[in-house]
Amino acid sequence: MPIIRTVTCAFVCFVFVSLSANASPLNAGNVPRWIDSFEAVAAWGEDNQDRFGDDEIFEPAPPAFNPMAPMPHIDVEKLRHPFSNAVKAARAEGLEPEFASVVRPHGFTPDQWGDVGDHVLRAYMALQMEGHGNIKEQLGAAISQMRAMGQEHFVSNIERSLSMIDALTDSTPEDMDLVRPHAGRMQSYFGSFGQ
Repeated sequence: MPIIRTVTCAFVCFVFVSLSANASPLNAGNVPRWIDSFEAVAAWGEDNQDRFGDDEIFEPAPPAFNPMAPMPHIDVEKLRHPFSNAVKAARAEGLEPEFASVVRPHGFTPDQWGDVGDHVLRAYMALQMEGHGNIKEQLGAAISQMRAMGQEHFVSNIERSLSMIDALTDSTPEDMDLVRPHAGRMQSYFGSFGQ
């Protein structure tokens, strides 16, 4: 009996830790605080841009889609975590204490700020995609058509576009609902899809 209890306890702990690790950090209080903090963080980033090494803090913006040109490699994980990557870059350059002084008044540690920001941005991008119908299905259909026509050189570009869209819009309905009331403010910082 003790073995069954131990295994059951271990399983419950594993499930709890797994669910906690995947839980979104967003709530009704920290979404507007993060958005409020963004302007100060952006200004700090611009003021300190020359203090960062040669590494890209943020993955460069995806290029405009051109099916005729080979699409450059884009690190999809960097796309999913741009703000967490910025925090890591600040830490690597010894700038974390200064960065912390910018986000602390908004109630965040640097790591919290990065994690919340990643989720806020993906939720915002998912909201932006809502207004563009079934673009993922259209791209999926284009892949099938290109393969049927023997145009394999286009397929990899379209597949990369799909993986970028998936990375940028990987959000939950709950996170989207938390960000939705703030979409106008987000648009002033990040623009809207297709602009």
